[in-house]
Amino acid sequence: MPKHSNKKKTSTKKKTSNKRNQYAHVKTGQTVTLKNGACAKRQSNGQFRFVKRTSCKKSKKGGGPGKVPISEEQKRENAKQQFLEKYGISEDDFQKGHMFEKKLGNEGIIEWTEIMPTNLRSMLLSDNQIGDEGMIALAKNLPSGLTQLYIADNIIGNDGVIALAENLPEGLRRMSIDGNKIGDKGAKILASKLPKTLKTLHIEDNNISDPVKDLISLSIAGRAIVFL
Repeated sequence: MPKHSNKKKTSTKKKTSNKRNQYAHVKTGQTVTLKNGACAKRQSNGQFRFVKRTSCKKSKKGGGPGKVPISEEQKRENAKQQFLEKYGISEDDFQKGHMFEKKLGNEGIIEWTEIMPTNLRSMLLSDNQIGDEGMIALAKNLPSGLTQLYIADNIIGNDGVIALAENLPEGLRRMSIDGNKIGDKGAKILASKLPKTLKTLHIEDNNISDPVKDLISLSIAGRAIVFL
């Protein structure tokens, strides 16, 4: 007697359905590289027809040569993970904005401005070799709800502090910018832009003359403590 196989037949319809769902982003006429390495083109009926692999390599449709497009959210997450690994920063410190003594430099700060949380209340960025270029990039991306900014012991000069002065959050309460390379020009502009909410300012150990220090003291007299 002939033996009957107990193996279940694979449903072609089910396979086609799964493939459609997996590659739902591929439009009619576009090509995609399947998991098995084959190149396929979506037909008007929704099914895929195998074509030459060179068709996938040359195709400019569908988000690239046979690759599934990466969402902006995934790109941001990938960039964040690379940043954390590169500078040895924990997820917790990243979310809090606590990244002092990480040797970020201008490059690291610019990278961070592209992925940093927008709801930060404080930034601890002291001793990170941040110069004017990095400070300018950071100033343009300061969260509106920021209340504490610590950027002491960097190499920020007049250009950087001027950019900062023009973009200070209205609710800022504490700022430490001591130990940088700020001169009279930058300090004067900063003094004229300090928010009324500011309670503490550290700006000592810069290149600021005594007359400009007096000007800073007068600008926040009676409402904040300033360390010159």
